[in-house]
This record gives sequence, structure tokens and C-alpha cells, in this order.
Amino acid sequence: MAEKEKQMSSAEIEAAEKLQSELSNLSGAQRAAVLMLLLGEQQASEIVKFMNPQEVQTLGGAMVDVSDVSQEAVNAILDDFVATIKKQSSLGLGNTD
Repeated sequence: MAEKEKQMSSAEIEAAEKLQSELSNLSGAQRAAVLMLLLGEQQASEIVKFMNPQEVQTLGGAMVDVSDVSQEAVNAILDDFVATIKKQSSLGLGNTD
């Protein structure tokens, strides 16, 4: 039984290392592309209005690049974004005040 637990831990470690490797290979533009794809067309178009043509072109290329990003990486990117917003915003996301 202890060996099975050890194997499970080894598999978990391997999965975490794979996720970390995947995330470390993503640029800021690619992370932004993941978030934009999560938003949907209408909300993303509202953001694109404020971008210059070069930024839009970079983002479009990044959207193509992230088509094979794992669901675990998408979740990690979203979690990181929410954590960043919580630190930088007075919106109080998740606060009960």
C-alpha cells in the first residue's frame, strides 16, 4: 500500500512538473490570449477596442499559439489572473465586507 501511495505521489509530482514547464513556456501575450479566449467574443471585443493594431496582431498570433494549452494550464492562468486582480483592485473580490 505504501508503494502505491509513493507511485501516486510520483505521478502527482510529474503532473506538477509538466504543468510548471508548460506555464513557463507561455509568454505574457499567450497568457493574455488564454484569458481573452475565456471571455468570449463580445467581452473580448470590448477590450480590443482599447488596443493598438500591433497589440491586436500580437494577441491574434498568440491566440493561435495557445490552441493546445492544457485545461490545467488554463485553470492556473485564470487563478493567477484573479490573484493579481485581488492584489491590485479595491473591488474586494471574494470579500464579505
